[in-house]
Order: sequence, then C-alpha cells, then structure tokens
Amino acid sequence: MDKTVAFFDVDNTIVNITTLVSFMKFYHHTIGNPDEYVRRYSILESMKFDGASRQKLNELYYKQFKGAVFSDMMNMGRRWFESLDHDTLFKTPVIKAINEHKQKGNSIALVSGSFQPCLAPILEHIGGHWLLCTDLETVENVLTGNIKQQAIGAGKRAIIERFASEQALQLDNCYAYGDDISDIDMMKSVGHPIAVTSSNSTLMDIAHSHGWPII
Repeated sequence: MDKTVAFFDVDNTIVNITTLVSFMKFYHHTIGNPDEYVRRYSILESMKFDGASRQKLNELYYKQFKGAVFSDMMNMGRRWFESLDHDTLFKTPVIKAINEHKQKGNSIALVSGSFQPCLAPILEHIGGHWLLCTDLETVENVLTGNIKQQAIGAGKRAIIERFASEQALQLDNCYAYGDDISDIDMMKSVGHPIAVTSSNSTLMDIAHSHGWPII
C-alpha cells in the first residue's frame, strides 16, 4: 500500500453542504415528523448563536438518534445521499485533487465530525479508502445517543495521529485539505496542508501567511 494519505474534511470541502443538517432534515421528513426537524434545528442554531462549542452542538445533535437501529441509520444514509443533487453537490477542484491523488497511488481518507450514515456513501462515491469520523456508541446495534469519539478541531488531529501510528505513516509525506479554521489542527499535522477556498477569512489568512496552496 502506498504510504501517502490525503486527508480531506468533508462539509464545504468535498461537498457544498453541511451533511448533518441536510441528513437531519431528510431523516425527520422520512419518518413523518418534519416539525421535529424545525424544532431541533432552531435549538441548535440558538445554541450556536449563544456561543456553544461545536463539541457541545454535536453532542446534542446525536442525542436525537438515541434508540435508533444503527443498520437502519446506515440504510437511511444511503437513501439520503441518493436524494441529493449530485450535479451541484461536489466541489469540482477538490474532486479533481482526489482523483489526482488516486492516480498517484495515494490513499484517500475522509476526516469529519459527521458520522458513518452520511459519510459512507460519499466515501464510496469518490472511491476513497478510509473513514475517520465521529463514532457513536451502540449496544446490540442500537444507538445510545452517546459519542465514543469526537472528530472536531483538535479531535481531528488526534484521530489522524492515532491512524498514522496504526498504519505506520509518515505524516510529513501526507496531505490535508480543509476549508475552515476548525481544520487547522488537522492541516498542521501533515507535511502538505492545502486550503480549500471558503469565506473563512481566518483560514485564508493563515494559508497565505504560511504559503499553503489554496484551491
């Protein structure tokens, strides 16, 4: 196996959406409770406005799936992905970069605070190899509503470093793509950080000051 891995954030890096918000809307509409989506979205937005951390927001978000069967959620994720407009879903420059890495024999890893039901179909669609994401606790295939592993901010770096140790990777040879300041720890953990053009001026300023490529 090629020992070079290209790590990619997902939301607004590979895809032009926030996967968890899009999935939540699809989920509650599919189970026949669209008002619950509106209620939960309003709560999350209010907490965000009040300064809640992304970790706290994620913890609350995943509580809504307590009692759900994980395999059913995986099926729901595939249905959600199929419902999306694939013509506008993906960022063309990033898909081009993914394909170039694959042509060189590099492995592709998605690193995201989102979870498997959203990310597995995206990974399959782009022909990726590894999924490093928020890991939810299950008991006998049923979600407890608790998080076993966070993949946000510094958590992304921790996951990548653990993965590198397990796979005997030299992170200096690896790449990391991100669009947000929350990706900065992940990007600084590798030898080749690459910023994806976004409205996040802080990340763009850091990329410019460090001479990082921007696509």
